[in-house]
Amino acid sequence: MKLFCHFSEDKLREKLVSLVQMRASTASVEELYKFIVHHKQKTKLIIDTWASELYKAKPYHKLYFMVLANKIIQEAEKSAPELVLAYKKCLLMVFFHLKNSREDDYLRNGITVILKNWSELGICSDLVEAAKVVFNDLHISGH
Repeated sequence: MKLFCHFSEDKLREKLVSLVQMRASTASVEELYKFIVHHKQKTKLIIDTWASELYKAKPYHKLYFMVLANKIIQEAEKSAPELVLAYKKCLLMVFFHLKNSREDDYLRNGITVILKNWSELGICSDLVEAAKVVFNDLHISGH
């Protein structure tokens, strides 16, 4: 499969579906990460499509979208800072959405791991603090 094929919203949706089907395997996250960073000039469309697909996903699939966002936030700061910023901006609304979906322990535990990781790395402190408010019973510590 050609990694950096022509970008389209449909192609991104197809790759997001594949991410879910592959249960966010390391390889599937890495492939989609590279595709998204390569097409960073389409940041608005990427964020809109990612969020749209996350909102439609089953609760236990939503974590896969957060795993991808986590990878982008942690690893794309130098190569695609505008993409990282766009993800950070949309995540507060996503947190409210996830709070309403969190009857799924897998999702809840995964979100907690991501937020603890951010806290330990000293990144996204504003989002970690916001998440503590949104998910008022999560125990997140770190920096």
